[in-house]
Amino acid sequence: MASGMLGKRDLLYMPPELLPKAKKTCRKGRLSEKDGQQDGERDEQAIMVMEPKAVDVQIKELVLPGHYVANCSADWKQGARGMMVDRLFEAAEELNLHYRVLYLAANLTDQFSYLVSKYCPGMKRINLSAVGYTCIWIAQQQVKGGASWEFGQKIVELMNDMPKNKSYDLQALVDIEKKVKSVVGSGCECETAADLVVRYAMAAQLPSGTEPHVFAKFLTELALTEFDLSKYGPKMLTAACVWGARSLCLDLPEEEDYPPELERISGLTYTDIMPCVQDLWRALKQLNRSENRAMASFQERWRTDERYSLSDRLYGEIKKPTPPRTPSDGLCLPADYPESCSDEFKTEIRGHVVDRMMAVSDKFGIQTRTLNLAVTLKDSYLYTANNEFANSGIPRFSLLAVGFTCLYMASSHQVPLSDLTAALNKEPASAFRPRIYTEQDIIAIEKAIIDVVASKLTSVWLAADRTAADFAERFCTAGGISGGSKHRAFVDFLLELAMTDFDMAKYTPKTLAAAAVWETRQMWMVRPGQSHAGEEPFSEGLGEASGLSEEDVAPCAKDLARLLMAIGQRNSIPATMLSCLRRWSTTERFKWGLFSFLSP
Repeated sequence: MASGMLGKRDLLYMPPELLPKAKKTCRKGRLSEKDGQQDGERDEQAIMVMEPKAVDVQIKELVLPGHYVANCSADWKQGARGMMVDRLFEAAEELNLHYRVLYLAANLTDQFSYLVSKYCPGMKRINLSAVGYTCIWIAQQQVKGGASWEFGQKIVELMNDMPKNKSYDLQALVDIEKKVKSVVGSGCECETAADLVVRYAMAAQLPSGTEPHVFAKFLTELALTEFDLSKYGPKMLTAACVWGARSLCLDLPEEEDYPPELERISGLTYTDIMPCVQDLWRALKQLNRSENRAMASFQERWRTDERYSLSDRLYGEIKKPTPPRTPSDGLCLPADYPESCSDEFKTEIRGHVVDRMMAVSDKFGIQTRTLNLAVTLKDSYLYTANNEFANSGIPRFSLLAVGFTCLYMASSHQVPLSDLTAALNKEPASAFRPRIYTEQDIIAIEKAIIDVVASKLTSVWLAADRTAADFAERFCTAGGISGGSKHRAFVDFLLELAMTDFDMAKYTPKTLAAAAVWETRQMWMVRPGQSHAGEEPFSEGLGEASGLSEEDVAPCAKDLARLLMAIGQRNSIPATMLSCLRRWSTTERFKWGLFSFLSP
Protein backbone atom coordinates (compact mmCIF):
# COMPACT_ATOMS: atom_id res chain seq x y z
CA MET A 1 0.00 0.00 0.00
CA ALA A 2 1.26 3.44 -0.79
CA SER A 3 2.86 5.23 2.13
CA GLY A 4 1.60 8.73 1.40
CA MET A 5 5.12 9.99 0.65
CA LEU A 6 6.11 11.35 -2.74
CA GLY A 7 9.68 12.46 -3.11
CA LYS A 8 11.62 13.89 -6.00
CA ARG A 9 13.03 10.47 -6.85
CA ASP A 10 9.54 8.96 -7.00
CA LEU A 11 8.64 11.24 -9.90
CA LEU A 12 11.42 9.72 -11.98
CA TYR A 13 9.62 6.36 -11.96
CA MET A 14 6.27 7.71 -13.15
CA PRO A 15 5.10 7.85 -16.77
CA PRO A 16 6.00 11.25 -18.32
CA GLU A 17 2.35 12.22 -18.76
CA LEU A 18 1.85 11.91 -15.00
CA LEU A 19 4.65 14.21 -13.89
CA PRO A 20 2.84 17.59 -14.07
CA LYS A 21 -0.32 16.18 -12.46
CA ALA A 22 1.65 14.43 -9.72
CA LYS A 23 3.45 17.62 -8.79
CA LYS A 24 0.18 19.52 -8.73
CA THR A 25 -1.58 16.94 -6.58
CA CYS A 26 1.12 17.09 -3.93
CA ARG A 27 0.30 20.67 -2.99
CA LYS A 28 -1.80 19.67 0.05
CA GLY A 29 0.94 17.47 1.41
CA ARG A 30 3.61 20.18 1.13
CA LEU A 31 6.16 18.19 -0.87
CA SER A 32 9.54 18.41 0.78
CA GLU A 33 12.51 17.92 -1.51
CA LYS A 34 14.68 17.47 1.54
CA ASP A 35 13.20 14.38 3.08
CA GLY A 36 10.15 13.49 0.99
CA GLN A 37 7.84 13.67 4.02
CA GLN A 38 4.19 14.65 3.74
CA ASP A 39 1.83 15.89 6.45
CA GLY A 40 -1.49 14.23 7.06
CA GLU A 41 -2.86 11.17 8.80
CA ARG A 42 -2.66 7.76 7.16
CA ASP A 43 -5.90 5.90 6.50
CA GLU A 44 -5.25 2.15 6.84
CA GLN A 45 -8.45 1.42 4.92
CA ALA A 46 -7.52 3.64 2.00
CA ILE A 47 -5.31 3.55 -1.06
CA MET A 48 -3.99 6.46 -3.08
CA VAL A 49 -5.54 7.26 -6.44
CA MET A 50 -4.99 9.92 -9.06
CA GLU A 51 -7.28 12.19 -10.95
CA PRO A 52 -8.19 10.86 -14.38
CA LYS A 53 -6.66 10.54 -16.86
CA ALA A 54 -4.00 8.37 -15.29
CA VAL A 55 -1.99 5.25 -16.11
CA ASP A 56 -1.25 4.26 -19.68
CA VAL A 57 -0.55 0.56 -19.03
CA GLN A 58 -1.83 -2.23 -21.25
CA ILE A 59 -3.02 -5.02 -18.96
CA LYS A 60 -2.83 -8.40 -20.66
CA GLU A 61 -3.49 -10.59 -17.63
CA LEU A 62 -4.99 -9.93 -14.20
CA VAL A 63 -2.03 -11.12 -12.17
CA LEU A 64 0.17 -9.33 -9.63
CA PRO A 65 3.99 -9.43 -9.56
CA GLY A 66 5.35 -11.84 -6.99
CA HIS A 67 7.62 -9.21 -5.42
CA TYR A 68 4.66 -6.88 -4.86
CA VAL A 69 2.60 -9.62 -3.21
CA ALA A 70 5.52 -10.58 -0.97
CA ASN A 71 6.24 -6.99 0.07
CA CYS A 72 2.68 -6.15 1.14
CA SER A 73 2.36 -6.24 4.91
CA ALA A 74 0.43 -8.97 6.69
CA ASP A 75 -1.61 -6.26 8.43
CA TRP A 76 -2.78 -4.89 5.08
CA LYS A 77 -3.49 -8.34 3.64
CA GLN A 78 -5.61 -9.34 6.61
CA GLY A 79 -6.93 -5.85 7.33
CA ALA A 80 -7.96 -3.53 4.51
CA ARG A 81 -7.67 -6.11 1.76
CA GLY A 82 -9.24 -8.91 3.80
CA MET A 83 -12.19 -6.70 4.73
CA MET A 84 -12.66 -5.70 1.09
CA VAL A 85 -12.83 -9.33 -0.08
CA ASP A 86 -15.17 -10.26 2.75
CA ARG A 87 -17.52 -7.45 1.71
CA LEU A 88 -17.40 -8.59 -1.90
CA PHE A 89 -18.55 -12.09 -0.93
CA GLU A 90 -21.27 -10.58 1.24
CA ALA A 91 -22.40 -8.41 -1.68
CA ALA A 92 -22.33 -11.43 -4.00
CA GLU A 93 -24.99 -13.11 -1.87
CA GLU A 94 -27.07 -10.00 -1.29
CA LEU A 95 -27.08 -8.96 -4.96
CA ASN A 96 -27.13 -12.53 -6.32
CA LEU A 97 -24.04 -11.85 -8.40
CA HIS A 98 -22.81 -14.24 -11.06
CA TYR A 99 -19.55 -15.77 -9.84
CA ARG A 100 -17.73 -14.28 -12.86
CA VAL A 101 -18.81 -10.79 -11.73
CA LEU A 102 -17.52 -11.44 -8.22
CA TYR A 103 -14.20 -12.72 -9.52
CA LEU A 104 -13.61 -9.90 -11.97
CA ALA A 105 -14.44 -7.32 -9.29
CA ALA A 106 -11.91 -8.77 -6.86
CA ASN A 107 -9.20 -9.05 -9.55
CA LEU A 108 -9.77 -5.48 -10.74
CA THR A 109 -9.56 -4.14 -7.19
CA ASP A 110 -6.24 -5.89 -6.58
CA GLN A 111 -4.89 -4.71 -9.93
CA PHE A 112 -6.01 -1.14 -9.23
CA SER A 113 -4.32 -1.16 -5.82
CA TYR A 114 -1.07 -2.42 -7.34
CA LEU A 115 -0.94 0.05 -10.25
CA VAL A 116 -1.69 2.99 -7.99
CA SER A 117 1.09 2.01 -5.59
CA LYS A 118 3.52 1.60 -8.50
CA TYR A 119 2.77 4.67 -10.60
CA CYS A 120 0.93 7.16 -8.43
CA PRO A 121 1.95 7.20 -4.78
CA GLY A 122 0.81 10.09 -2.63
CA MET A 123 -2.44 10.87 -4.44
CA LYS A 124 -6.02 11.45 -3.34
CA ARG A 125 -7.45 8.72 -1.15
CA ILE A 126 -10.35 6.34 -1.73
CA ASN A 127 -11.50 3.65 0.68
CA LEU A 128 -10.39 0.24 -0.61
CA SER A 129 -13.78 -1.37 0.04
CA ALA A 130 -15.43 1.47 -1.89
CA VAL A 131 -13.16 0.63 -4.81
CA GLY A 132 -14.21 -3.01 -4.46
CA TYR A 133 -17.92 -2.13 -4.58
CA THR A 134 -17.30 0.08 -7.60
CA CYS A 135 -15.52 -2.80 -9.33
CA ILE A 136 -18.69 -4.86 -8.84
CA TRP A 137 -20.52 -2.14 -10.78
CA ILE A 138 -17.85 -2.25 -13.51
CA ALA A 139 -17.75 -6.06 -13.62
CA GLN A 140 -21.54 -6.30 -13.86
CA GLN A 141 -21.46 -4.10 -16.95
CA GLN A 142 -18.64 -6.14 -18.48
CA VAL A 143 -20.02 -9.63 -17.78
CA LYS A 144 -23.73 -8.93 -18.21
CA GLY A 145 -23.41 -6.35 -20.96
CA GLY A 146 -24.82 -3.55 -18.82
CA ALA A 147 -26.05 -2.60 -15.35
CA SER A 148 -29.22 -0.73 -14.37
CA TRP A 149 -29.29 2.37 -12.21
CA GLU A 150 -31.33 0.35 -9.72
CA PHE A 151 -28.37 -2.00 -9.45
CA GLY A 152 -26.09 1.01 -9.03
CA GLN A 153 -28.31 2.31 -6.23
CA LYS A 154 -27.95 -1.00 -4.40
CA ILE A 155 -24.18 -0.68 -4.71
CA VAL A 156 -24.39 2.81 -3.20
CA GLU A 157 -26.45 1.48 -0.30
CA LEU A 158 -23.77 -1.11 0.43
CA MET A 159 -21.11 1.59 0.32
CA ASN A 160 -23.09 3.68 2.79
CA ASP A 161 -23.41 0.70 5.13
CA MET A 162 -19.67 0.91 5.74
CA PRO A 163 -18.45 2.82 8.82
CA LYS A 164 -19.68 6.40 8.42
CA ASN A 165 -16.62 8.28 7.35
CA LYS A 166 -18.16 9.41 4.07
CA SER A 167 -21.54 9.45 2.32
CA TYR A 168 -21.83 8.06 -1.21
CA ASP A 169 -24.35 8.61 -3.98
CA LEU A 170 -24.64 7.59 -7.63
CA GLN A 171 -22.47 10.50 -8.71
CA ALA A 172 -19.73 9.38 -6.31
CA LEU A 173 -20.02 5.86 -7.74
CA VAL A 174 -19.59 7.19 -11.28
CA ASP A 175 -16.64 9.35 -10.21
CA ILE A 176 -14.85 6.40 -8.64
CA GLU A 177 -15.69 4.30 -11.72
CA LYS A 178 -13.93 6.84 -13.93
CA LYS A 179 -10.85 6.78 -11.74
CA VAL A 180 -10.73 2.99 -11.62
CA LYS A 181 -11.15 2.68 -15.38
CA SER A 182 -8.45 5.28 -15.94
CA VAL A 183 -6.06 2.89 -14.21
CA VAL A 184 -7.29 -0.61 -15.11
CA GLY A 185 -9.43 0.08 -18.15
CA SER A 186 -7.88 -2.61 -20.34
CA GLY A 187 -8.06 -5.09 -17.47
CA CYS A 188 -11.85 -5.15 -17.64
CA GLU A 189 -11.64 -7.31 -20.76
CA CYS A 190 -9.15 -9.83 -19.36
CA GLU A 191 -10.08 -13.41 -18.58
CA THR A 192 -10.29 -14.51 -14.97
CA ALA A 193 -10.11 -17.92 -13.36
CA ALA A 194 -13.91 -17.84 -13.16
CA ASP A 195 -14.07 -17.58 -16.96
CA LEU A 196 -11.79 -20.61 -17.38
CA VAL A 197 -12.92 -22.98 -14.66
CA VAL A 198 -15.87 -24.51 -16.53
CA ARG A 199 -13.78 -25.19 -19.63
CA TYR A 200 -10.87 -26.63 -17.66
CA ALA A 201 -13.19 -28.76 -15.52
CA MET A 202 -14.74 -30.31 -18.62
CA ALA A 203 -11.26 -30.98 -20.02
CA ALA A 204 -10.47 -32.78 -16.78
CA GLN A 205 -13.65 -34.86 -17.11
CA LEU A 206 -15.49 -33.19 -14.22
CA PRO A 207 -19.11 -33.03 -15.49
CA SER A 208 -21.11 -29.89 -14.74
CA GLY A 209 -23.17 -30.08 -11.56
CA THR A 210 -21.17 -32.90 -10.00
CA GLU A 211 -19.41 -32.45 -6.69
CA PRO A 212 -15.87 -32.40 -8.21
CA HIS A 213 -16.98 -29.71 -10.68
CA VAL A 214 -18.50 -27.60 -7.89
CA PHE A 215 -15.41 -28.19 -5.78
CA ALA A 216 -13.24 -26.74 -8.55
CA LYS A 217 -15.34 -23.55 -8.39
CA PHE A 218 -15.07 -23.63 -4.60
CA LEU A 219 -11.27 -23.67 -4.78
CA THR A 220 -11.30 -20.93 -7.41
CA GLU A 221 -13.28 -18.60 -5.12
CA LEU A 222 -11.23 -19.66 -2.09
CA ALA A 223 -8.16 -18.31 -3.90
CA LEU A 224 -9.66 -14.82 -3.70
CA THR A 225 -9.45 -14.90 0.09
CA GLU A 226 -5.69 -15.50 0.07
CA PHE A 227 -3.79 -12.51 -1.34
CA ASP A 228 -0.61 -14.56 -1.82
CA LEU A 229 -2.39 -16.53 -4.57
CA SER A 230 -2.90 -13.40 -6.66
CA LYS A 231 0.65 -13.79 -8.00
CA TYR A 232 -0.55 -16.70 -10.14
CA GLY A 233 -2.18 -16.00 -13.50
CA PRO A 234 -5.73 -17.18 -14.29
CA LYS A 235 -4.58 -20.20 -16.31
CA MET A 236 -2.18 -21.36 -13.62
CA LEU A 237 -4.69 -20.85 -10.83
CA THR A 238 -7.55 -22.54 -12.66
CA ALA A 239 -5.48 -25.56 -13.64
CA ALA A 240 -4.34 -25.89 -10.00
CA CYS A 241 -7.94 -25.67 -8.74
CA VAL A 242 -9.18 -28.28 -11.21
CA TRP A 243 -6.28 -30.59 -10.38
CA GLY A 244 -7.05 -30.06 -6.69
CA ALA A 245 -10.69 -30.99 -7.24
CA ARG A 246 -9.71 -34.22 -9.00
CA SER A 247 -7.10 -35.01 -6.38
CA LEU A 248 -9.45 -34.55 -3.41
CA CYS A 249 -12.76 -35.75 -4.84
CA LEU A 250 -11.79 -38.67 -7.07
CA ASP A 251 -10.04 -41.85 -6.04
CA LEU A 252 -7.53 -41.98 -8.88
CA PRO A 253 -3.98 -43.29 -9.17
CA GLU A 254 -1.65 -40.33 -8.80
CA GLU A 255 -0.29 -40.60 -12.34
CA GLU A 256 -3.84 -40.08 -13.64
CA ASP A 257 -4.53 -36.99 -11.51
CA TYR A 258 -3.29 -34.52 -14.12
CA PRO A 259 -5.12 -35.44 -17.33
CA PRO A 260 -3.44 -34.85 -20.71
CA GLU A 261 -6.42 -32.85 -22.00
CA LEU A 262 -6.09 -30.38 -19.12
CA GLU A 263 -2.40 -30.00 -19.93
CA ARG A 264 -3.21 -29.44 -23.60
CA ILE A 265 -5.92 -26.83 -23.05
CA SER A 266 -4.05 -24.91 -20.34
CA GLY A 267 -0.58 -25.21 -21.83
CA LEU A 268 0.72 -26.01 -18.33
CA THR A 269 2.39 -29.16 -17.07
CA TYR A 270 2.12 -30.89 -13.72
CA THR A 271 5.44 -29.28 -12.80
CA ASP A 272 4.17 -25.81 -13.64
CA ILE A 273 1.12 -25.89 -11.36
CA MET A 274 2.61 -27.53 -8.27
CA PRO A 275 3.80 -24.32 -6.52
CA CYS A 276 0.30 -22.91 -6.93
CA VAL A 277 -1.27 -26.15 -5.67
CA GLN A 278 0.86 -26.08 -2.53
CA ASP A 279 -0.19 -22.48 -1.79
CA LEU A 280 -3.80 -23.48 -2.45
CA TRP A 281 -3.53 -26.31 0.08
CA ARG A 282 -2.27 -23.86 2.69
CA ALA A 283 -5.28 -21.63 2.10
CA LEU A 284 -7.61 -24.62 2.34
CA LYS A 285 -6.16 -25.66 5.69
CA GLN A 286 -6.76 -22.12 7.03
CA LEU A 287 -10.47 -22.50 6.32
CA ASN A 288 -11.09 -24.49 9.50
CA ARG A 289 -8.98 -22.18 11.66
CA SER A 290 -10.83 -18.97 10.69
CA GLU A 291 -7.58 -17.00 10.82
CA ASN A 292 -8.23 -15.19 7.55
CA ARG A 293 -10.60 -12.25 7.85
CA ALA A 294 -11.59 -12.57 4.19
CA MET A 295 -13.06 -16.03 4.76
CA ALA A 296 -16.08 -15.24 6.95
CA SER A 297 -18.57 -14.37 4.20
CA PHE A 298 -16.93 -16.90 1.88
CA GLN A 299 -17.71 -19.65 4.39
CA GLU A 300 -21.34 -18.52 4.66
CA ARG A 301 -21.63 -18.47 0.88
CA TRP A 302 -20.47 -22.09 0.61
CA ARG A 303 -22.48 -23.42 3.55
CA THR A 304 -25.55 -24.38 1.51
CA ASP A 305 -26.78 -27.78 0.35
CA GLU A 306 -26.63 -26.79 -3.31
CA ARG A 307 -22.95 -26.07 -2.80
CA TYR A 308 -22.42 -29.34 -0.91
CA SER A 309 -21.63 -27.40 2.32
CA LEU A 310 -18.00 -27.44 1.22
CA SER A 311 -16.90 -24.76 3.68
CA ASP A 312 -17.99 -26.91 6.66
CA ARG A 313 -15.70 -29.81 5.83
CA LEU A 314 -12.42 -30.48 7.60
CA TYR A 315 -9.35 -30.09 5.43
CA GLY A 316 -6.59 -30.61 8.00
CA GLU A 317 -5.44 -33.91 6.48
CA ILE A 318 -5.77 -33.21 2.78
CA LYS A 319 -3.80 -35.18 0.26
CA LYS A 320 -0.30 -33.79 -0.10
CA PRO A 321 0.90 -33.25 -3.67
CA THR A 322 4.06 -35.00 -4.68
CA PRO A 323 7.18 -32.84 -5.13
CA PRO A 324 7.24 -30.88 -8.39
CA ARG A 325 8.34 -32.91 -11.40
CA THR A 326 11.00 -31.79 -13.86
CA PRO A 327 11.91 -32.81 -17.42
CA SER A 328 14.62 -35.09 -16.05
CA ASP A 329 12.00 -36.99 -14.07
CA GLY A 330 11.13 -38.67 -17.35
CA LEU A 331 14.03 -41.07 -16.68
CA CYS A 332 13.11 -41.67 -13.04
CA LEU A 333 11.85 -45.07 -12.00
CA PRO A 334 8.47 -45.64 -10.36
CA ALA A 335 8.89 -45.22 -6.61
CA ASP A 336 7.81 -48.79 -5.88
CA TYR A 337 10.01 -50.44 -8.54
CA PRO A 338 13.32 -50.66 -6.58
CA GLU A 339 11.46 -52.26 -3.66
CA SER A 340 10.05 -54.93 -5.97
CA CYS A 341 13.52 -56.02 -7.13
CA SER A 342 15.43 -58.76 -5.34
CA ASP A 343 18.41 -58.06 -3.11
CA GLU A 344 20.52 -60.17 -5.46
CA PHE A 345 19.71 -57.91 -8.40
CA LYS A 346 20.30 -54.74 -6.38
CA THR A 347 23.73 -55.69 -5.10
CA GLU A 348 25.29 -58.45 -7.20
CA ILE A 349 24.00 -57.35 -10.60
CA ARG A 350 23.01 -53.68 -10.68
CA GLY A 351 25.44 -52.77 -7.88
CA HIS A 352 28.36 -54.44 -9.69
CA VAL A 353 27.62 -52.62 -12.96
CA VAL A 354 27.47 -49.21 -11.25
CA ASP A 355 30.69 -49.99 -9.37
CA ARG A 356 32.51 -50.70 -12.65
CA MET A 357 31.01 -47.59 -14.27
CA MET A 358 32.46 -45.52 -11.42
CA ALA A 359 35.84 -47.18 -11.77
CA VAL A 360 36.12 -46.37 -15.47
CA SER A 361 34.71 -42.87 -14.90
CA ASP A 362 37.68 -42.06 -12.72
CA LYS A 363 40.02 -43.18 -15.50
CA PHE A 364 38.40 -40.89 -18.09
CA GLY A 365 37.92 -37.91 -15.76
CA ILE A 366 34.12 -38.13 -15.87
CA GLN A 367 32.49 -35.76 -13.38
CA THR A 368 29.52 -36.31 -11.07
CA ARG A 369 27.00 -34.74 -13.45
CA THR A 370 27.87 -37.04 -16.37
CA LEU A 371 28.11 -40.13 -14.18
CA ASN A 372 24.75 -39.29 -12.59
CA LEU A 373 23.08 -39.03 -15.99
CA ALA A 374 24.68 -42.26 -17.22
CA VAL A 375 23.51 -44.30 -14.22
CA THR A 376 20.00 -42.85 -14.45
CA LEU A 377 19.86 -43.59 -18.18
CA LYS A 378 21.01 -47.18 -17.61
CA ASP A 379 18.40 -47.79 -14.90
CA SER A 380 15.65 -46.28 -17.03
CA TYR A 381 16.61 -48.40 -20.04
CA LEU A 382 16.62 -51.63 -18.06
CA TYR A 383 13.28 -50.88 -16.41
CA THR A 384 11.62 -49.84 -19.68
CA ALA A 385 13.03 -52.76 -21.66
CA ASN A 386 11.97 -55.33 -19.07
CA ASN A 387 8.49 -53.91 -18.44
CA GLU A 388 7.15 -51.83 -21.31
CA PHE A 389 9.00 -53.75 -24.06
CA ALA A 390 9.11 -57.19 -22.45
CA ASN A 391 7.35 -58.93 -25.35
CA SER A 392 8.55 -56.78 -28.23
CA GLY A 393 11.57 -58.88 -29.19
CA ILE A 394 14.15 -56.13 -28.63
CA PRO A 395 17.78 -57.37 -28.63
CA ARG A 396 19.38 -58.15 -25.28
CA PHE A 397 22.83 -56.92 -24.27
CA SER A 398 25.10 -57.55 -21.33
CA LEU A 399 24.44 -55.08 -18.50
CA LEU A 400 28.06 -53.97 -18.32
CA ALA A 401 28.08 -53.13 -22.04
CA VAL A 402 24.88 -51.14 -21.53
CA GLY A 403 26.45 -49.27 -18.61
CA PHE A 404 29.57 -48.33 -20.56
CA THR A 405 27.45 -47.25 -23.53
CA CYS A 406 25.42 -44.99 -21.24
CA LEU A 407 28.67 -43.35 -20.13
CA TYR A 408 29.48 -42.71 -23.78
CA MET A 409 26.04 -41.20 -24.38
CA ALA A 410 25.97 -39.10 -21.19
CA SER A 411 29.37 -37.61 -21.99
CA SER A 412 27.96 -36.43 -25.34
CA HIS A 413 30.53 -38.67 -27.05
CA GLN A 414 33.41 -36.77 -25.43
CA VAL A 415 34.93 -40.02 -24.17
CA PRO A 416 36.83 -41.56 -27.14
CA LEU A 417 34.84 -44.55 -28.37
CA SER A 418 37.98 -46.59 -28.98
CA ASP A 419 39.26 -46.01 -25.44
CA LEU A 420 35.92 -46.80 -23.86
CA THR A 421 35.59 -50.01 -25.90
CA ALA A 422 39.09 -51.02 -24.86
CA ALA A 423 38.23 -50.39 -21.20
CA LEU A 424 35.14 -52.58 -21.53
CA ASN A 425 37.16 -55.42 -23.02
CA LYS A 426 39.65 -55.25 -20.14
CA GLU A 427 36.90 -56.25 -17.72
CA PRO A 428 37.17 -59.94 -16.71
CA ALA A 429 35.28 -62.32 -18.95
CA SER A 430 32.04 -63.23 -17.19
CA ALA A 431 28.28 -63.05 -17.59
CA PHE A 432 28.72 -59.28 -17.41
CA ARG A 433 31.16 -59.33 -20.37
CA PRO A 434 30.58 -62.57 -22.24
CA ARG A 435 32.60 -61.59 -25.32
CA ILE A 436 34.89 -59.03 -26.92
CA TYR A 437 33.05 -55.86 -28.03
CA THR A 438 33.81 -53.64 -31.01
CA GLU A 439 33.07 -49.97 -31.53
CA GLN A 440 30.22 -50.98 -33.84
CA ASP A 441 28.73 -53.01 -30.98
CA ILE A 442 28.68 -49.92 -28.74
CA ILE A 443 26.99 -47.89 -31.49
CA ALA A 444 24.39 -50.65 -31.95
CA ILE A 445 23.67 -50.69 -28.21
CA GLU A 446 23.36 -46.89 -28.25
CA LYS A 447 20.73 -47.11 -31.00
CA ALA A 448 18.81 -49.75 -29.04
CA ILE A 449 18.81 -47.59 -25.91
CA ILE A 450 17.52 -44.62 -27.89
CA ASP A 451 14.76 -46.76 -29.41
CA VAL A 452 13.60 -47.94 -26.00
CA VAL A 453 13.64 -44.62 -24.11
CA ALA A 454 13.21 -42.25 -27.08
CA SER A 455 10.02 -40.68 -25.69
CA LYS A 456 11.87 -39.69 -22.51
CA LEU A 457 15.20 -38.59 -23.92
CA THR A 458 14.40 -35.39 -25.79
CA SER A 459 13.10 -33.42 -22.82
CA VAL A 460 15.94 -34.70 -20.64
CA TRP A 461 18.70 -33.72 -23.08
CA LEU A 462 17.20 -30.25 -23.53
CA ALA A 463 16.57 -29.64 -19.82
CA ALA A 464 18.80 -27.19 -17.97
CA ASP A 465 18.57 -29.39 -14.86
CA ARG A 466 18.99 -32.97 -16.06
CA THR A 467 20.45 -34.61 -12.98
CA ALA A 468 20.66 -34.22 -9.23
CA ALA A 469 24.12 -32.74 -9.78
CA ASP A 470 22.62 -29.96 -11.93
CA PHE A 471 20.10 -29.10 -9.23
CA ALA A 472 22.81 -29.26 -6.57
CA GLU A 473 24.69 -26.45 -8.29
CA ARG A 474 21.81 -24.04 -7.58
CA PHE A 475 20.80 -25.51 -4.24
CA CYS A 476 24.34 -25.21 -2.83
CA THR A 477 24.32 -21.49 -3.54
CA ALA A 478 20.94 -21.15 -1.84
CA GLY A 479 22.24 -23.16 1.13
CA GLY A 480 25.35 -21.03 1.61
CA ILE A 481 27.78 -23.65 0.25
CA SER A 482 30.45 -21.99 -1.89
CA GLY A 483 31.77 -23.53 -5.10
CA GLY A 484 35.08 -25.37 -4.89
CA SER A 485 34.82 -25.78 -1.13
CA LYS A 486 35.17 -28.96 0.89
CA HIS A 487 31.46 -28.83 1.67
CA ARG A 488 30.58 -28.47 -2.01
CA ALA A 489 32.62 -31.59 -2.75
CA PHE A 490 30.77 -33.44 0.02
CA VAL A 491 27.45 -32.76 -1.72
CA ASP A 492 28.76 -34.47 -4.87
CA PHE A 493 30.17 -37.28 -2.75
CA LEU A 494 26.68 -37.92 -1.35
CA LEU A 495 25.16 -37.86 -4.83
CA GLU A 496 27.64 -40.45 -6.10
CA LEU A 497 27.21 -42.57 -2.99
CA ALA A 498 23.46 -42.56 -3.68
CA MET A 499 24.10 -44.03 -7.14
CA THR A 500 25.51 -47.17 -5.55
CA ASP A 501 22.20 -47.97 -3.80
CA PHE A 502 19.31 -48.92 -6.07
CA ASP A 503 16.72 -47.97 -3.44
CA MET A 504 17.77 -44.31 -3.91
CA ALA A 505 16.58 -44.44 -7.53
CA LYS A 506 13.01 -43.82 -6.37
CA TYR A 507 13.82 -40.17 -5.55
CA THR A 508 13.63 -37.42 -8.16
CA PRO A 509 16.83 -35.50 -9.01
CA LYS A 510 15.50 -32.37 -7.30
CA THR A 511 14.66 -34.21 -4.07
CA LEU A 512 18.02 -35.98 -4.00
CA ALA A 513 19.95 -32.75 -4.55
CA ALA A 514 18.03 -30.92 -1.81
CA ALA A 515 18.60 -33.82 0.59
CA ALA A 516 22.35 -33.83 -0.13
CA VAL A 517 22.61 -30.10 0.58
CA TRP A 518 20.53 -30.48 3.75
CA GLU A 519 22.68 -33.39 5.00
CA THR A 520 25.87 -31.43 4.28
CA ARG A 521 24.64 -28.43 6.27
CA GLN A 522 23.47 -30.70 9.07
CA MET A 523 26.84 -32.44 9.42
CA TRP A 524 29.41 -29.74 8.70
CA MET A 525 27.91 -26.25 8.86
CA VAL A 526 25.20 -25.56 11.47
CA ARG A 527 26.45 -27.28 14.62
CA PRO A 528 28.11 -25.27 17.44
CA GLY A 529 31.50 -23.98 16.37
CA GLN A 530 30.82 -24.44 12.66
CA SER A 531 30.56 -21.72 10.00
CA HIS A 532 26.76 -21.38 10.07
CA ALA A 533 26.17 -22.37 13.68
CA GLY A 534 22.62 -21.79 14.87
CA GLU A 535 21.01 -21.87 11.44
CA GLU A 536 18.41 -24.42 10.46
CA PRO A 537 19.85 -27.32 8.40
CA PHE A 538 17.01 -26.94 5.90
CA SER A 539 17.40 -23.22 5.30
CA GLU A 540 14.74 -20.90 3.98
CA GLY A 541 16.86 -20.26 0.89
CA LEU A 542 17.08 -23.98 0.15
CA GLY A 543 13.31 -24.30 0.45
CA GLU A 544 12.70 -21.39 -1.91
CA ALA A 545 15.24 -22.59 -4.49
CA SER A 546 13.96 -26.17 -4.53
CA GLY A 547 10.25 -25.55 -4.08
CA LEU A 548 10.30 -28.40 -1.56
CA SER A 549 9.59 -28.50 2.14
CA GLU A 550 11.62 -30.17 4.86
CA GLU A 551 8.87 -32.78 5.02
CA ASP A 552 9.32 -33.54 1.30
CA VAL A 553 13.06 -34.07 1.62
CA ALA A 554 13.31 -35.80 5.02
CA PRO A 555 12.91 -39.44 3.81
CA CYS A 556 15.66 -38.99 1.22
CA ALA A 557 17.99 -37.31 3.74
CA LYS A 558 17.39 -40.20 6.13
CA ASP A 559 18.39 -42.69 3.42
CA LEU A 560 21.57 -40.71 2.69
CA ALA A 561 22.45 -40.89 6.38
CA ARG A 562 21.87 -44.65 6.19
CA LEU A 563 24.43 -44.93 3.38
CA LEU A 564 27.01 -43.00 5.41
CA MET A 565 26.41 -45.26 8.39
CA ALA A 566 26.97 -48.28 6.11
CA ILE A 567 30.57 -47.13 5.69
CA GLY A 568 30.83 -47.37 9.48
CA GLN A 569 34.13 -48.59 10.85
CA ARG A 570 35.30 -49.38 7.29
CA ASN A 571 35.73 -53.08 8.05
CA SER A 572 32.53 -54.19 6.34
CA ILE A 573 32.00 -51.71 3.53
CA PRO A 574 29.43 -52.90 0.95
CA ALA A 575 31.14 -54.08 -2.25
CA THR A 576 28.93 -51.77 -4.31
CA MET A 577 30.59 -48.74 -2.66
CA LEU A 578 34.25 -49.67 -3.11
CA SER A 579 34.92 -47.89 -6.42
CA CYS A 580 33.01 -44.84 -5.23
CA LEU A 581 35.13 -44.59 -2.07
CA ARG A 582 38.38 -45.10 -4.02
CA ARG A 583 37.26 -42.40 -6.45
CA TRP A 584 36.75 -40.04 -3.50
CA SER A 585 40.00 -40.85 -1.68
CA THR A 586 42.17 -38.34 -3.57
CA THR A 587 43.36 -34.98 -2.31
CA GLU A 588 41.51 -33.04 -5.01
CA ARG A 589 38.29 -34.61 -3.71
CA PHE A 590 39.22 -33.77 -0.09
CA LYS A 591 39.61 -37.48 0.75
CA TRP A 592 35.94 -37.84 1.63
CA GLY A 593 36.16 -41.52 0.69
CA LEU A 594 38.52 -42.16 3.63
CA PHE A 595 36.22 -40.80 6.33
CA SER A 596 34.40 -42.96 8.87
CA PHE A 597 30.84 -41.74 9.33
CA LEU A 598 29.46 -43.01 12.61
CA SER A 599 26.84 -40.37 13.44
CA PRO A 600 25.91 -38.21 10.43
